[in-house]
Amino acid sequence: AEFGRSTGGLVNVITKSGTNQFRGTGYLFARDEHLNAKTYFEKQANAGKPPFSQQQPGFTFGGPIVKDKAHFFFSYEYNRRNDYATIFTNHVLPAEEGAQPKPFRDHLITAKTDFELRPGNTLTVRYALEDQKRQHDFIGGNTLASAGALNTNVIHSVIGKDTVVFGNSKLNEFVVLFQRFENNITAEDNTRPGIRTPDFTYGANLNTPQQTIQRRIQLRDDFSFRKEAFGGDHDFKAGAEMLRSHYGGFFTPTLYGLFTFTTRLPGNNLNSYLNAIADSFSGSAGNTTFDDNWTYVATYFQDDWKMKNNVTLNLGLRWEVQVGPYQNNRQTPALTKLQAAGYPYQRSQDWKDFGPRVGFAWDVKGDAKTVVRGGYGIYYDEIFQNITLYEYWSDVRQPVNFLAISPAPFTPAQFAANRDALRRGFLDPTFAGQRIQLLAPGLKQPYSHQFNAGFSHQLSPRVSLDADYIHAVGRREIARWWLNRTYNVLGVKVTNASTRISPAGVFDSAHGEYRVEGNRNHSRIDGLYVTGKVRMPKAQIITTYALTKAMNLADDFGSSPEDLTNLNWEMDWGPMANDIRHRFTLGGVFSLPAGVQFASSMQADTGKPYNPVAGYG
Repeated sequence: AEFGRSTGGLVNVITKSGTNQFRGTGYLFARDEHLNAKTYFEKQANAGKPPFSQQQPGFTFGGPIVKDKAHFFFSYEYNRRNDYATIFTNHVLPAEEGAQPKPFRDHLITAKTDFELRPGNTLTVRYALEDQKRQHDFIGGNTLASAGALNTNVIHSVIGKDTVVFGNSKLNEFVVLFQRFENNITAEDNTRPGIRTPDFTYGANLNTPQQTIQRRIQLRDDFSFRKEAFGGDHDFKAGAEMLRSHYGGFFTPTLYGLFTFTTRLPGNNLNSYLNAIADSFSGSAGNTTFDDNWTYVATYFQDDWKMKNNVTLNLGLRWEVQVGPYQNNRQTPALTKLQAAGYPYQRSQDWKDFGPRVGFAWDVKGDAKTVVRGGYGIYYDEIFQNITLYEYWSDVRQPVNFLAISPAPFTPAQFAANRDALRRGFLDPTFAGQRIQLLAPGLKQPYSHQFNAGFSHQLSPRVSLDADYIHAVGRREIARWWLNRTYNVLGVKVTNASTRISPAGVFDSAHGEYRVEGNRNHSRIDGLYVTGKVRMPKAQIITTYALTKAMNLADDFGSSPEDLTNLNWEMDWGPMANDIRHRFTLGGVFSLPAGVQFASSMQADTGKPYNPVAGYG
């Protein structure tokens, strides 16, 4: 119950501390393409494996500042990875085809100090920095290297933790976190607008430029105490946290324009498209700078109850609330129209997110050789901040206009030469005929029911076996659907027969389609995990096998339903994009002379789902 804000897995990281002796370690992880297998599509195309290389060195060093009173610890890691993306243009631009590099560089620094303020009271201060850069992002398929983007991330975080021990049975931990995250994605070539042809895409990337700046302050307090009562030993833990997040930055899709050509032009070279009229043009205008503040608050109580020497029962309850995504401070044409039509147009704060947790562990014979375990819990997820940004674009007080014109009224070269003036002409605070963004009025926090059951058995003093089954059912997950829209399907007119939140059909003739983000999705994951471990005097070997099945309606918040009428969203039920049915791993750590360790691992798995047009650009 002490953990929240996620319906997925949890990784609990404990940073090393310095000791009374100066000690250090060094390590290196390395891979190249010789250790990779061919993908399904590489085999089908009879192509060679693309180049790949990765070197990941690092070191740690720690020691005393004042013996027995204060210590320090420092670590550094560098990740140099050269990924490649395969580009194919139907042999129209052979010089652009083949494996193109996507270099990735990452620096990780951690510095930590521990101080004993007085007996039973310690203060820990930790600083961490991650600085990473990816070049030529978003390329591959028929997207040329010139259409890539530079993607950078910098994260600074400072944590202070005060730990106080009261007697022999009580412990309090108070944590303060300050964090700043900045992401910048910029076009590597912004001199030419984006151009999409039947064979290739080049020019400025349509998802650039964008910037995200996130500043967070977290306060958390956890109090633990042990008591013998109520028929056994109880380890109680209670706590609360407050997380204040500021979101800033900007995101301007199609700022540089996107020109789409549905047929090849004579000559079919890059320059021939720059001076031709495209079949359609997409562009945008307006101030996309955003400034938003969210607050997350949670509290919990849990009890690890040792009923008998070989039976432990885990009980807990968590309550959490996210304040921010439910605010009603937008003035958009969609909200005005829904109000006039008598439909809900305001969001209400979600105050009822209680997550019960229960689990057990049973040492069958009381000899710690065979343990059976299981558990159940309700876990709540966060609202993805981007979907509230989308609605911000449709606010009449700071409009962001997105245009789609067919055919294009100018050539790509003309737009590039007069871009700023043309974009100013796109501005229209009435959004006449334009697409409108809407955050569903009935928005609630996504959550999941999670079950697990398993056992561990010691086969011999050196060999053990684990087996676990998990079952997770996701509810109220975020996905997209459309309102106020008419389609032509094989000559037949189709409209929104059901919308869930508005009148059916086209009810707002002054504007274009409404793009809605809300609780449309649900999911189910089942998995069987088997682990074998072997411990020897100078080696440890672990092998795992996973059999999983992951199903949902939509792969992310941007997925739209295939049923254009919105009558039957369930027709989209199918494998998740990352559904890997079988996965096998084998790894080991081996002790060598002079205190050196060697580690290696391998992985084999089945492919992910794909649709009939996958691999065709």
